[in-house]
Amino acid sequence: MTADEFNLLVLLSSADRVDLFKPKLAWARSVQFAESACALRKFVKVSPAISGIVAELVDDDTKIVSKILTIYPLIPVVIASSHFDENLAIGAFEAGASDFLAPLETISADAFERALKSANLRMRAERRGAIMLERLELVALRARELACGITGNKSAGAVRPFNGNGKIAGAL
Repeated sequence: MTADEFNLLVLLSSADRVDLFKPKLAWARSVQFAESACALRKFVKVSPAISGIVAELVDDDTKIVSKILTIYPLIPVVIASSHFDENLAIGAFEAGASDFLAPLETISADAFERALKSANLRMRAERRGAIMLERLELVALRARELACGITGNKSAGAVRPFNGNGKIAGAL
């Protein structure tokens, strides 16, 4: 995904923080800003093409990550904080954050771009992996059905298992 295809939702602690984020996210095609508290009380209308969410950490409350993921489960969340605290970062990751950037004032636009692009790629890979796993489970289920003689086609007849001699059990 290139920068010109990236659409971001940025959840801020307050509207006056927009000027801090704008230059750091100028590489994205579009950036929608919202106050975190407002966005979590009522669903912010999000474009279906949203590529990532940047959430500014407020009051060291990593619960915001799980709240965001409850509303937007298929969109990667990158947390930005004004200060770095190892326990805070661990809490954000445990809650499901894709990345944790701090201290916010020193994070470059390139760091934001790398974090959001890699989070987006990981999320897409996880979705593809889940789809492939689901397909494999369906194939395995169908194989078990066929091995047990359970088919949707009544005219196909029952499948008889092989005995230990390499012959079909019950065959003459």
